[in-house]
Amino acid sequence: MIGKFKGKIELDIAGEKRQFQFGAGQMAFFLELEKCSLSEAVQRLSNPTDNIKSMINFYYSAAHYSASVRKEEDPNVKIPTYYTVADWIDNLMESQRDELNEVAFAKFNEKEIPNQTAPEETKGHS
Repeated sequence: MIGKFKGKIELDIAGEKRQFQFGAGQMAFFLELEKCSLSEAVQRLSNPTDNIKSMINFYYSAAHYSASVRKEEDPNVKIPTYYTVADWIDNLMESQRDELNEVAFAKFNEKEIPNQTAPEETKGHS
């Protein structure tokens, strides 16, 4: 299995729709917040009990990235603060937390990757 951090989800939290977007841009922002390498970040995320700040940074980076992408099209989109996202996480119901984690920490099997074999060259006639 190969782990991936990619996907988008919208949840109703505290009566409002909240969006989280995971991917390369979000992960780059997360690594900037954590001031560490990708392998160190993955290690921190594997044990959320001992790394609560890393978990909040991870979800904050996803909410911030999602809002930033949407703000490019709609300047009225508000970028959530770190503390706002921490409150959102506190207000998640267990089922929502599971759904959020399922998107954030999705796994896919190598067999699901489309065949990347290059097409054979066709020989021209002279």
